[in-house]
Amino acid sequence: WGLRAAVAAIGMIRRRRITAIYSSSPTMTNHLTAYIAHQYTGIPWIAEFRDLWSQSDAYADKWCWRQILDRRFERRMLRSASRIVTISGELRDALRQQCPSVDSGMFDVITNGFDKEDQERLPAFECQPEFSVTYAGTFYGGKRDPSSFFAALGEFLSDDNIDRAAVRINIIGKPENFVQELASRYGVQENVRLLGVQPFRATLERLARSYLLLLMTNPGYPEMPLKVFDYFCARRPILAICPPASELACRIAGTGAGVVLEPSNVPAI
Repeated sequence: WGLRAAVAAIGMIRRRRITAIYSSSPTMTNHLTAYIAHQYTGIPWIAEFRDLWSQSDAYADKWCWRQILDRRFERRMLRSASRIVTISGELRDALRQQCPSVDSGMFDVITNGFDKEDQERLPAFECQPEFSVTYAGTFYGGKRDPSSFFAALGEFLSDDNIDRAAVRINIIGKPENFVQELASRYGVQENVRLLGVQPFRATLERLARSYLLLLMTNPGYPEMPLKVFDYFCARRPILAICPPASELACRIAGTGAGVVLEPSNVPAI
């Protein structure tokens, strides 16, 4: 559909006297559309990468020729763009490594954030009889692996002084079957609740009512998830299970928003 979208975009640019093109990914076809429109019209093009392209771990499930082809497209587009935007320094550095011929001054980092109005509308935290931990997002089939957290939770609940029924793990997002299976393996299935996809407002309110917010990343991939800013908005403590040297870990530690722990450190978790 990228070519059809480009034809429509070129016509729109000419009719409305548009003076710049802005494309954002994913999906990456957006950049292909913008690239074609930029080549035909010559007006400036800003390409925003909210995720990596050919360096994405999604290529583990694709054919090798597809990654090679996409890498060539990516380099051509990076060299053609008038400006390149990423959401973190780590993503910027990865793109610069992919195409070192692009001048470093062509890159800008604009992070995610949250709306102050959303924060002001959230209810104040009140103590609840149930100790709730909330995770918002997906696990991408285990690329974000909750095993260490479930292992730590199982050890925590084995303490005779802990009321197991009073501990609840809420998982908001697209349900993934392996999560409940993993919880069963560690004996915490009764404490884990898959809530499915929720409206944004309802998600924020649940975050704000939680005692603890759980954050996990793929250790082999430079992530700056949008949900960490939703967590900042909710103003509840964060337990981040991610590489401690990552940009995400530095942001959490720098704001005093929570604790960052290695995925392998089950006792600390």
